[in-house]
Amino acid sequence: MTDTEAAIVFPLLPGKRLVLERFIRELTEEHRTAHDRSHRTVTSESWFLQPTAQGDLVIVYLKTPDPTEVFAELAVSQEPFEVWFRAQVLELTGMDLTMLPPFCLPTRILHRERSG
Repeated sequence: MTDTEAAIVFPLLPGKRLVLERFIRELTEEHRTAHDRSHRTVTSESWFLQPTAQGDLVIVYLKTPDPTEVFAELAVSQEPFEVWFRAQVLELTGMDLTMLPPFCLPTRILHRERSG
């Protein structure tokens, strides 16, 4: 099965940049193994911080065979890591990931690749 690309945007609540930095540090250090397990089908993952006049946005980009499944599993899992992850996202963005399914990912409207 080929990978599908998906990107989703989360608003960062005012004053949460330091909390986001801590969350990223915890994901890449103490929770790295659990994060890898939780995202076992994800072959590439990037997060971007985008400042805007309306406030900061966190853009999450994934490559995986089924992005919808990644978010659906995250929404319903009662494993300690997923519960912690959802709590962090709620604190940072105000978005409750348990409320997302049935999940509708954004539709890509432009894709270009250039060679050489």
